[in-house]
Amino acid sequence: MVLTDFFNTLSTFVTFIILSLFIPINSQRLSSNTSNSSTTNVLDFSQSLIANIQSNGLRGYVLFVENNGFTSIRANILGSNDKQSFDWKVYGSSVGMSGETGCPSTSTSSMSLDLTTLLGPLEIGRENILSARFQSITGDNTLIGKTLVLRNLKTGSISCAIILPFGSKKIFEAKFYSPIEGSVYLIQCNNITGLMSSLSYSTQVKKSSANKWTLMAGLDSDATDKAKTDHRLNNCNSFLGRPFFKDMLTPGTINIGSDPFSSNGNTFKNIESLLSIDLVSVVYLIIYSDENSGKILSCAPIERVHTRTASAKFNYPMLKGSVELSQETPFDPTIVEINIELFRNAYSYGIDELPKIVRSKELSNKDCPNINSIIFNPRNIDPDSVPTEGLGTTDQYAVGDLSGKYGNLADKTTEVVTLTDFNLPLFGRDSVIGRALVFYSPEGTTIGCSNIEINGVNMTTAFATFDHPIQGQFIFRQPSDNCSADTYVYIEISKPGDDNATKTSNHPWKLHINQISPGNMNWSTSECRTSGDIFNPYNVSANCVYERDCTQTTPYRCQLGDMSSKLGFIDIPPYKVTEEGELDIGKYFFTDMFLPLCGPNNIISRSVIVYKQDYSSNQLSCANIIEYKPKLRSRQ
Repeated sequence: MVLTDFFNTLSTFVTFIILSLFIPINSQRLSSNTSNSSTTNVLDFSQSLIANIQSNGLRGYVLFVENNGFTSIRANILGSNDKQSFDWKVYGSSVGMSGETGCPSTSTSSMSLDLTTLLGPLEIGRENILSARFQSITGDNTLIGKTLVLRNLKTGSISCAIILPFGSKKIFEAKFYSPIEGSVYLIQCNNITGLMSSLSYSTQVKKSSANKWTLMAGLDSDATDKAKTDHRLNNCNSFLGRPFFKDMLTPGTINIGSDPFSSNGNTFKNIESLLSIDLVSVVYLIIYSDENSGKILSCAPIERVHTRTASAKFNYPMLKGSVELSQETPFDPTIVEINIELFRNAYSYGIDELPKIVRSKELSNKDCPNINSIIFNPRNIDPDSVPTEGLGTTDQYAVGDLSGKYGNLADKTTEVVTLTDFNLPLFGRDSVIGRALVFYSPEGTTIGCSNIEINGVNMTTAFATFDHPIQGQFIFRQPSDNCSADTYVYIEISKPGDDNATKTSNHPWKLHINQISPGNMNWSTSECRTSGDIFNPYNVSANCVYERDCTQTTPYRCQLGDMSSKLGFIDIPPYKVTEEGELDIGKYFFTDMFLPLCGPNNIISRSVIVYKQDYSSNQLSCANIIEYKPKLRSRQ
């Protein structure tokens, strides 16, 4: 039986404005490279970049404003001890490019700009106003998309932030799967267009290269899901587009790395005079072979990354209100709006690893059934190492530890506040969407909870049910008609709970091309021969370095159906029901960035195979993936 209540339960970014940027500062520190007053005092913020810093105990910003070959810098950063100096450098890697939010590698080879050598150490706890002769936006060494890294000269601690255009942005993404893998992002703000990318070869062992590329505009017929898939598979050889660059501009080269872990596949560019990409039906990014510049190596459609909003709503006797979340892009912080009323003593609140699922009142009388009361902590932050509640920066706490980041609710009857959280993603592998937001009493009991659901979209749901020789369900949910959106995967799995049954660990699970035939009386079977190969619509090569390159942090490098490599292996315990009526079984919740439930490459009408324990290649059980279509109630 499908968990229908689960489907019911799981059913504008505010720009980070810093008013002090526009207030004259009396105590200005100018470098030896200071430009004339006309350069430092007249700032055109349409030609500016900003690094918003909330990292490892530091809070503040560094603003870069380019004007006539000079860059004016205004930095204002606070820390727990403001009498400190920092080494500051810019590196050619992006926070969040691969789904990670920690500071990137700071190897000498990836350093782009040494601001310490140019301007001296950065002092925190005061306004720093400096100027130097270099281009921060235009030219070959643009800072757009790169990472500003601050190193404490005394303790060696590291803080960082991505450098992005200052103001409301439009961000577009082109996803590549084969024969190269990774993403290319185009950022448009005012009259600035920046490109940042991380690409590597996926189908062969090959040295890194610098390849020619271009943008081509297509027709309405090239914007359909089928056309996008067809053009990908034939490398746009049948695509009759027109140049999108003004005056047939040649944009130079784009880097492709030898593997997904090196920085030699990163590219950062400023593109002059580019039209807004969403003015046409579709634009394709085309990359040419480094060995034959007239031959297309790969191509991908460019998709707009829209602001993502979600909410959790509460209507309990002791808890009422909502928590609203909004994130403009994967590289921006999340705006959190809390508006709740409390009618009993509360203390902490946070996001659970699992969703709330109401099965039936007969099975559970809990306020928050199915949650495991474990804070969502994908980056394994040590709970004994976090700062006092509300005093650290958001990256120093677990993703789901909201009361740790924002402060507890002791002695409060209401909480109405708007916050900026740099560690609460709504995009990608560590997204909080679909999980339960839970409020706790001082004694640790639950007061109420609600799942965080995407606002204003319908969801497509599919499921695979297992009843032999294991039992459970795999449930897949994705915003309808948005085949490139994140897909949320919930798993319940167990084995018959006889006296001798024990938990088995590290079961691979994969999606295969064909459906299986479980027979008339079963949902699943151990006879999986008709399932065919692993679902691999983009022909990602399983060559000699596949196991090294296909990981949870590099899902582009994985075959689409290789679920355990992308998301994680699963354990299967024996079936039990606790005294409280809770199912004591294996429960998992994942977010997959590449698992469509629509379009030509959707996974519906294919099959899930669970393999035997300890990373075995022997099949244990398989079941078909079926789209869930709720029955319409007839009128009385």
